[in-house]
Amino acid sequence: MFQSQINNPKPYLLDRQQWLAIFLLMVCFVAWFVMRFDYIYMYQIPPHQTIHPNYYTFHDMSQSWLSGKKLGVIDVSRMLINSHRLMVSDYLTHVSSKDTYCTYLALDPGFGVIVTVARALMFGLPDSYLRTESLQLICDGIMLFAIFLTFLRMGPWSAAAAGLLYAVHPVFAYQAIFPFQYFWEGWLFAVAFLSIIWARRCVLSEKRIVAIVLIILAALAAGFVLWVRSTALIVALAVLLVFLTVPSLRRYCGIFFLVFALTICPQVMRASSVMGHFALSTRMSWHTAFQALGHYPNQYGLEDEDLYVFKKTEQDHGIQYNYCDYSKHDAAAHEEFMAMWHKDPGYVTRSIVSRIITNVLFNYDFDLLGYGSLLFSLMGLVALLYALRRGGENLFIAGMMAVIYLGYCGAVGLVYYMAPPYAYVAQLALLFMLPSFVQAVLSLGETLVTQPSELFQRHYWDWDDNVPIAKKVFTVVIVLAFTVGGGLLIPSVRDYIFPNRPYQNLWILYGQPSLDDNQKLMHEWEGLHDKRKKAFLDLVYKNVPKTDNVSYDVSHYIADNLQTMVYLERTENEKEHALFTYSQYKVDALQALDAISLSILGWRSETIELFNIEDPDSWDGRKIHIKLIPTSERAGVDYQGMAKEKFARFNYEVTWLGPNELVARHNDHGCDALRTVLGIFYHGYCPYDPGTGPSPLTTKPGAKSLTFDSKTGS
Repeated sequence: MFQSQINNPKPYLLDRQQWLAIFLLMVCFVAWFVMRFDYIYMYQIPPHQTIHPNYYTFHDMSQSWLSGKKLGVIDVSRMLINSHRLMVSDYLTHVSSKDTYCTYLALDPGFGVIVTVARALMFGLPDSYLRTESLQLICDGIMLFAIFLTFLRMGPWSAAAAGLLYAVHPVFAYQAIFPFQYFWEGWLFAVAFLSIIWARRCVLSEKRIVAIVLIILAALAAGFVLWVRSTALIVALAVLLVFLTVPSLRRYCGIFFLVFALTICPQVMRASSVMGHFALSTRMSWHTAFQALGHYPNQYGLEDEDLYVFKKTEQDHGIQYNYCDYSKHDAAAHEEFMAMWHKDPGYVTRSIVSRIITNVLFNYDFDLLGYGSLLFSLMGLVALLYALRRGGENLFIAGMMAVIYLGYCGAVGLVYYMAPPYAYVAQLALLFMLPSFVQAVLSLGETLVTQPSELFQRHYWDWDDNVPIAKKVFTVVIVLAFTVGGGLLIPSVRDYIFPNRPYQNLWILYGQPSLDDNQKLMHEWEGLHDKRKKAFLDLVYKNVPKTDNVSYDVSHYIADNLQTMVYLERTENEKEHALFTYSQYKVDALQALDAISLSILGWRSETIELFNIEDPDSWDGRKIHIKLIPTSERAGVDYQGMAKEKFARFNYEVTWLGPNELVARHNDHGCDALRTVLGIFYHGYCPYDPGTGPSPLTTKPGAKSLTFDSKTGS
């Protein structure tokens, strides 16, 4: 009989719940596939890929490490050569005896290890960012499966909700196709906490060996994430808190702490030896904190731009830009921050309070452009309240994630806003709370359908006497939620936390004027006086071979030489206005207009004019003519002096024609070395001016200017 069962095994049949789970998992992966490839099409199709400017720093770090140098060392000369090549090309690994090396201290080195692994595993692809991006996509798909499987125990609909949100969420989708450390900070965080969730399950089911393996995995992930990005310290502290406070895991705290300490030890030793005191990282922090003070227009003209902070420390403190080591610059930024604190502590306090509350409520939507992120935060609040009543695994997961979400948003808020690249961890924390929210909705829906009268019975709202702390926490959360919500309904409180945004926002369209814009310019040209037409044609013929088709000449000239710049007027209708300028001036024009409109309090343009076919003085593309709308906010603000200083940074000389009108004219200088190295990645190439010193983005000996006075050698 036993032999017959072996020879004729009974087929295993899936039940309806299992088929439903498989179907929902397939739906999640279809959504994931569509979303990821849609983002690849938008952001990663050559030759307009979106690559972080520091990516090839870590690619070269990987190559140097494989060549036998210490982790963190980069060949600056080789990196600069590769930065000028096609991004999909194989990385040139040739080394010259004249190459300049340095130990890169500006960011944490862990991403260099990940790039090394990607280059080894994805060997069938060009040795470029494509290998790292491919590894990220594979790990991203694995994470989707792990999230679905983990929350399947809480029901197929809870698992499907978590999986679908992970698949379609813009923060997760963008980071997956953007090869940089931001993705890995979130991914390692997810590995750590999914491992802890499963470890607790194994402990409760007395599978101690498996639990220990999972705890070791969690410790490795939580430790290595500090190699990747030290801002994840709050994640590590939260894990330690879990092991100290959860009875079922407390006995394993020693194992976790030992593995965690061994994992972070090399990074701590490296950072401490460089900084001269105990440190987890060598990356800058005061630069970011000072920069964040300029996020909103202000009476001091502070700007939320890296270039502004680097330039200020260079001008006021004599700190030259050092690509590999920001320590002196960060010390100068600390002095600037403290000077602002002593000058106006109320302004600094308001900025920090605004950042923390914005991070908690709106998270990645830090410019307050919509309500999707706010609804997601409110979902987390509902999930936490439900978990406090439900207890068990719901409370274990939601409680952990609430601590991480609030802690991470608060820690980041001390120095900056939760921009989308930094929001991965926080959004994952909310996503892990989504299954509890789904259960809350399903439970409430079932009660409303089957026994609606139960909602009005006292016993429905009674608490288990065994969890008095949960009841107290529930009460505190409710009180805090209503206090914050009620406070934000008060206009003065709301205005204090969310200052007025800029009146205008500008960006460049990387192409010629649209057909409609071109036809509009042509129509304006046709209406010119004959004498002015001839003058404009003389200008055209200097750039376009003369033909018998006059209209074609002008249209061709406009299409080939003019670039479109767009500014959004932040009024009730949010109108978009097109501006036109020449390619060689577009970067300077955009950055200058950005600097004044985003940082000067009360700056509101009535008109911005660059190229005007009816104004011969603007035909060479060097002129910017601005008329301002008078605003009460500018009273007492030296906006004219600020505007002159900011325009001068971008090679414009300003003449004020009145209190609300100015003309800025470009002096035909190109970018200096600092602007070239920083601005090239964000606004396109701009002409480098040799008169300002050696360029840090050339392969000439001037590249050594990047690495003077490094703290550590090769």
